[in-house]
Amino acid sequence: MYKNISRSPWNYWTLETTIKQLNQFIDSNPDFKKKTSVSIIETGHGSALVRAIYKFGGLRKLNNEFKLGLNIKYRRWSKEEVFEELRKIKEKGIIITQKNLADLDRNDLLGAITKYGNLNQFKRVLGLPIKRYCYWTDEIIINELKSIILDFGRIPSGAVLKCIGRNDLGRAIAKKGGFKKFSKLIGTNSINYYLANDGDYLQSGYECLFDNVLFKYNIPHKVHEKISGQYNYRSDFLIHNTHIEICGYDEKEHPEYFERLQKKKKLYADLKLSYLLILKKTFNANIVKIEKNLVELLQEVPLVQTDLFIAPINNSNIKPASYWADLNNIKKELFPLVKKYGRMPLDHEMRTEKKGSLISAIYRLYGSTYELSKILNIKCLYKPKGYYTQQNSIMEYTELCVEHNKFLSLQELHKIKAYGLAGYIRKNGGYFKIRALMNLTFPIRKISNNHYSFEKAAMEYKQLCLEKGGFISSKGLGSLGAGALATYIQRHGGYYVIRKVTNLNFPPLVSPRV
Repeated sequence: MYKNISRSPWNYWTLETTIKQLNQFIDSNPDFKKKTSVSIIETGHGSALVRAIYKFGGLRKLNNEFKLGLNIKYRRWSKEEVFEELRKIKEKGIIITQKNLADLDRNDLLGAITKYGNLNQFKRVLGLPIKRYCYWTDEIIINELKSIILDFGRIPSGAVLKCIGRNDLGRAIAKKGGFKKFSKLIGTNSINYYLANDGDYLQSGYECLFDNVLFKYNIPHKVHEKISGQYNYRSDFLIHNTHIEICGYDEKEHPEYFERLQKKKKLYADLKLSYLLILKKTFNANIVKIEKNLVELLQEVPLVQTDLFIAPINNSNIKPASYWADLNNIKKELFPLVKKYGRMPLDHEMRTEKKGSLISAIYRLYGSTYELSKILNIKCLYKPKGYYTQQNSIMEYTELCVEHNKFLSLQELHKIKAYGLAGYIRKNGGYFKIRALMNLTFPIRKISNNHYSFEKAAMEYKQLCLEKGGFISSKGLGSLGAGALATYIQRHGGYYVIRKVTNLNFPPLVSPRV
């Protein structure tokens, strides 16, 4: 049997070696002469020989030149010939797909199509329908989830996605890593509540759907009531004297939940209390079917008037509303962060604190953190586009400089995260210009590059030395707020030169090197 060569030196594939290996492959594969294809060589030998064949002109050329005896069926296709062949196949009533062409043993035609583009391009010209498949990526899933999170305040469960007609998204999430993964990617808060239409706060989407049905048909109820004063167990709902348990898990998903449920069922039996268990499968349907299922179950609850189900009291949608629609809920989540940062937290700070859903709610309901900060009277570093004018920038920069008791530099503004103000100043004349427009007298620690001449530097240095009664070092100039002068001296001859120019007779601090 022919021995496959997996690795070879870079100069191994000469024309002589290529013909020799090709002849050995033909001898080892007798059927190859009848059904000749480069793909057979690649499968039986490897891509190295295939590349060598193409390097020396292709299989057809080598077959003609060295009389290899191959029966090569394929030919050079023109674009017009490809179209003509596809039309013939279409006229036979065959649906043109890659799979169907391969089943017809038309790999020659598929290869020619690849040479000129792809199959969809040819189908478009021929007026054939093109079926496009949605290949889910993390980015596509996140974009699809954003609008849903705005409605629910969090990523709803797979069952809830199914009931709102987005089972495709639920399946994609499950295949791409699960709900926990995308909760982390988006930054949603896993501990959250659903706000029902009647104002009740529920712990799951299923509970909220059920509560909204009760509200829609005006059925009196209580939520999370204690089963008995002697125990801490609570039922999800209490309708008259019947306790309702919404079972949102399968036994395999959450065995601990079912252990607790068994204890509660035993307690109901011991206390001789009426209860109704609503299983997860009740919610695994579209929104209309869910409502119908729940109404049928409610008709079995004692003391519930059946005439209530003839017509709903209100026509509100039973889908859960946003938890964040209540400003009090936003304040409850936001104020601990305001206390921590001393201001309205920035977007990336809220994401770090796992408050991605809070960010979404603020932008959806109030436009920006800046607009909400005005309502709640909270200091906010973020300013919307167009906010900074000369007047606003002078006012804000003055407040910050007074607060820090000095002129703040670009680096210092960035350090306190005043990026918008820093950018405006830098783009509109710089710090010297804005400081000249202010009525502050803080020492300027940085001056323009052409401020000093050698004579001016020497005069200023001499004056400072006379005031101090001796030569001043670089560190001493810095302590006096004359860092710019110190830098100029260091860059223009050093202290030995400038001290000599001052004609002062103070003893040198350090003798010059010889």
